[in-house]
Amino acid sequence: MVEARWIVRPSTRRMTSRTRSSRPGDSRNSLMSRPSTFSRGERVFAGLSAIPIAYSVGGLLDRGRADCLYSAALSALGGCLRHLPEGSDPLSLRRPRSPRGQSEARDPSTILFIRSSSMKRIMVLGGVLAALAAAPAAAQEIGVDAAFNSNYVWRGVTYTNKFVIQPDAYVSFPAGPTSITAGGWGNIETGTYDGKDDISENGLGGGGLTEFDWWAEIGIPVGVATVTGGATGYIYTGDKADGGLTSADNTTEIYGKLDVGIPLNPSFAIYYDVDNIKGAYMEFGVSHGIPLGVTDLTIGALAGVSAGQAVDSDPSANFRDDGLTHFDFSAEASFGAGPLSITPMVHVIWGQDNWTKWTTPNDKHDVKAWFGATISWSKAFGGGEE
Repeated sequence: MVEARWIVRPSTRRMTSRTRSSRPGDSRNSLMSRPSTFSRGERVFAGLSAIPIAYSVGGLLDRGRADCLYSAALSALGGCLRHLPEGSDPLSLRRPRSPRGQSEARDPSTILFIRSSSMKRIMVLGGVLAALAAAPAAAQEIGVDAAFNSNYVWRGVTYTNKFVIQPDAYVSFPAGPTSITAGGWGNIETGTYDGKDDISENGLGGGGLTEFDWWAEIGIPVGVATVTGGATGYIYTGDKADGGLTSADNTTEIYGKLDVGIPLNPSFAIYYDVDNIKGAYMEFGVSHGIPLGVTDLTIGALAGVSAGQAVDSDPSANFRDDGLTHFDFSAEASFGAGPLSITPMVHVIWGQDNWTKWTTPNDKHDVKAWFGATISWSKAFGGGEE
């Protein structure tokens, strides 16, 4: 690990537009969800932003829709999570920096921005979304959005402590009373991270696309409740020499969620990492809307619990210890702007696990906050525009 970065999690992401600064599949950027942190409308440009990459590198899309879908299925099998030495603390992973103004000699092959395997996965997923978008008549809904957040916080853990842009895109299909939704999400660091107080997912220097997550889920209404099951793949683009998360840290989670439409809108979600960590993480949440005339102010609270994702005999971990990880208190309101929806939000994290308290490589606080706004667009086919 480098002085400008520390790694504790595989995220979202993953802070998915779920509550993460967010990722798909968790309660990252939005009130209650990372695929559970972002609302469907918040799962945005990551997939679409991969499409120009696919066109410009390799010409993958010309191989046809069938090849894209087949390759995507294979890519979903790959991925491993972040690796931490047994019993290590985030700060222990920082490597000494060269004297200011000097740089270490390193093999040019180690400073590629995106490893070929990660690029291939992004290209494949971009191709899949392009193929799906080519037949809008069959789609129930498509949507894109971009979150502009002060930090990237996922499940209470800070992965980037500077401004980030998090694009997301999704497509949803009806299947009787159920819905099938798939999409992609990304985290883009906008600056450099070479200071002693900087945390970057890419490591020393940081900047650019640091993470891409694909996700897919099925939602089934059951009375006043909705049951959702899905999977999320986490793909990292950093360089090991810089202490960032790399393709060796890629991983996959499966998850199930229950949302109940009664007062306080209680929700429960459980995620299980099937790759490196092989442990579970759970979230319990409530939310309530307060009418404000032109919009509603939605306030929410959730509690995270690790059940096997902490440091143990396996060197991979998302948290320092099992048990209660953090509380997330949030508030957001949505405003219409023509075809767009703008949703400002603020999250206050009360850390319980040691790793959820770090705000820089040198400081930790029991309470920390992040804020941002998400711009969303979606269109329903056969049911009008949203």
